[in-house]
Amino acid sequence: MSAHLEGKSVVVTGGARGIGRAVATAAAEAGARVVVADYGGAVDRNQAGSSEAADTVVDEITAAGGEAVAAAVDVSTMDGGRAVVEAAMDSFGRLDAVVCSAGITALKYLWDIEEQEWDDVIAVHLKGDFSCAKAAAKVMIPQSSGSLIFLSSGALNGMPNVTAYATAKAGILGFTWSTANALGRFGITTNCMVPSAAT
Repeated sequence: MSAHLEGKSVVVTGGARGIGRAVATAAAEAGARVVVADYGGAVDRNQAGSSEAADTVVDEITAAGGEAVAAAVDVSTMDGGRAVVEAAMDSFGRLDAVVCSAGITALKYLWDIEEQEWDDVIAVHLKGDFSCAKAAAKVMIPQSSGSLIFLSSGALNGMPNVTAYATAKAGILGFTWSTANALGRFGITTNCMVPSAAT
């Protein structure tokens, strides 16, 4: 087991399921102290308010000898972005990385998707990354170090039945480039992963 993240503090949004969960547990296995940030909602709608999903991952990490705390907040709000960063600072005294994996989708074509569904998907993906990155930057700039990682998707190639999701994931690329150019001078790295999978 690698310990290359020993002593580091990492926030993972969407950390209770899917890719986020895998990142959270892998970071803990590598020695990081992890904030499992997850609002507890289903992937196909923006509803939640429960920390049960995040608590489950925290329990798994601590049972394996790691350190983790849950943050069941809505990162599509500025308060939510600040809250996940504060959770790291309050619990671990530092913030070294934020991995933005939170996301929802609406499996609908352009002519079927409702305005609120569009707004919810765009908010969780794009505003969620913005809210967390802005809050993290205010901690990372003074310390002259840190890492931001955003997740896009192969769906950005124009997958037709996830209109809002594909749009949000394409937007994340622009956000990544802009953020990387802005924060690089402060010793902060910004990257975007674009996984693609079929089931």
